[in-house]
This record gives sequence, C-alpha cells and structure tokens, in this order.
Amino acid sequence: MSRLFKIGYGYDSHRFLNEEEKNLIHQQEQVEVKTEFYSKDKKLIIGGVELDEKYQKLYGPFKARSDGDVLYHAVVNALLSAIGDKDKRDIGKVFPNTDSKNSNRNSADFMQETAQMIKSSDYELLDLKLMVKGQPRVDWSKVEKNLLDFFSFQSIAPDIHVQATSGEEMDGAGNGLGVEVFVVALLQHKNLLLSGV
Repeated sequence: MSRLFKIGYGYDSHRFLNEEEKNLIHQQEQVEVKTEFYSKDKKLIIGGVELDEKYQKLYGPFKARSDGDVLYHAVVNALLSAIGDKDKRDIGKVFPNTDSKNSNRNSADFMQETAQMIKSSDYELLDLKLMVKGQPRVDWSKVEKNLLDFFSFQSIAPDIHVQATSGEEMDGAGNGLGVEVFVVALLQHKNLLLSGV
C-alpha cells in the first residue's frame, strides 16, 4: 500500500571562492578541475536570483561544478529524499559534479528534471520549507516564486516558504565564507487530492 504522505530532508552548502581562486580566474579566464568549474562569467546565484553587483564583488561566485545555486541544490536533495528512489538518492547521484557536462550548468535544469520526477510519480508537492544561513541578502519572495513556477503542473499549488538567518558569525556561513541551506519537503499522494481529504 502506498504511503499517503512522504517527507524529504535536504541540505547543501557551498563556499565562496577564496582570494587565491579569484586571482587564478583573472589570470586564466576559466579553471576546470575534477569537481569544480570557475570562469570570469560565473555569477553568484541563489534560488534562481542573480545577486546584485555589491555581493558579486564582495563574495564572487560559489565554488562548484555547476552555477553553484546552493538553494536549488538543497531543494533537489529534499525532493529526491522524499521520492525515495535508492538509485537517485541525492543530487550527487543524479547530477554528478565529476561530469563535465554539468560545468557552469544552470541549476534550474536540476530543479526542472526533479520536478518532472514528481510529476510522473503518484505524488504532488504539498509543502516546501527552507532555512538559508549566510550573509548575502536576497529577495526571498522572488525565490519563492521561482520555486513555485517549477510546480505549475500541479492541481494545487504547493505552500513554499523561505526563511533566512545570518548565522551571527558563529561558523563559516555566519562569517561570510559561504551559504548553507536546509529544506523539508512534504509530498501528498494524488489519491488524497482526488478524494478531497
């Protein structure tokens, strides 16, 4: 018998490039190693929102193979956790950072593919709750809308809410070295929607 509800938990973190890595990009235009890709064109993006020039200059992009959108990555992890396919248990399995085709790849692609997995399942996304820890300030209402757009196929729109905290200088994210994102996702069986329960 199928479960009526499924819960997924997701987490991801990315640090910003350090000064040595930033200098390397300025010298070589782009740098590609086993699990990372950086270039002069790489932007600082969180939840599909490109941060303004102030934050671009202060922090630069995330250290990552893709565009490094840590928020989308954490959401993908939460959704994959809820789906529960052991062959696709996390973002590293589905979109490996060792694959060069993911170099500077838009993380919206990861979100879109994962949302399609939900669409083809017996479930719909009911709730998505996020906690972002770090220094950059983002218009979280834009992020919530971006996330909602991935689930426009659903009969009922999911409830999506993003909270943020600075971390109060207590760890790496709190000291401006990177960003951490924690996510809980709740899926509801489509039969419940049809029954009106």
